[in-house]
Amino acid sequence: APDFAGHLIKGGKLAMRTFFILISACLVAALGAPTAEVERNDISDAINLYERNDIDLAFRSLRTLAEQGDIDAQVMMGAMYAKGRGVVQNHANAAIWWRLAGEQGNVMAQYFLGGLYRHGRGVSQDFAKAAKWLRLAAEKGLSEAQQNLGVMYIEGHGVRQDYIRAHKWLLLAAAQGNKSAEFNMKLLVGSMTATEIALARQQARQWILERHR
Repeated sequence: APDFAGHLIKGGKLAMRTFFILISACLVAALGAPTAEVERNDISDAINLYERNDIDLAFRSLRTLAEQGDIDAQVMMGAMYAKGRGVVQNHANAAIWWRLAGEQGNVMAQYFLGGLYRHGRGVSQDFAKAAKWLRLAAEKGLSEAQQNLGVMYIEGHGVRQDYIRAHKWLLLAAAQGNKSAEFNMKLLVGSMTATEIALARQQARQWILERHR
């Protein structure tokens, strides 16, 4: 069997600015010109401030919202702590905010928290917890989480090594254009029988059917 540990590409991580752009695309479209101060205490204002590079004010606005339970603000707070943007980099604080949002079902928080546990950043490395959070995000259809979970099944980290399940998750991620998943899947099939590959594809189809019921 090939040495996957020497060849696997790590799952892609959304860059901090890209993450904010993705959210702002959904929330800022209806806003006019940005205001000098936070006149409306909501996520849209905080994103405007961030995009204007008014990081300190954006951070204070987000922290207020996050402490009030706003999920998107909690995710952003985690991202700012993880990146060290507007605050001293602190992965432990990032984990706190992402856990709060992840427990409320936010897919990005679940994915990011899984990554922290997988690599032991800000938390004790725990592959079982990493697999737990990545699975939650993968089940919601996030290709990055599906790719990372597939790799964990290949490596047997936090889960029992299972090439069929690994192939299933990598196939689902690759179908969404995830190049890392496509690369890893090509490596994986060399260690699988035709029967195992067929079963993995069947499981992937079943997952899609159940998700679209």
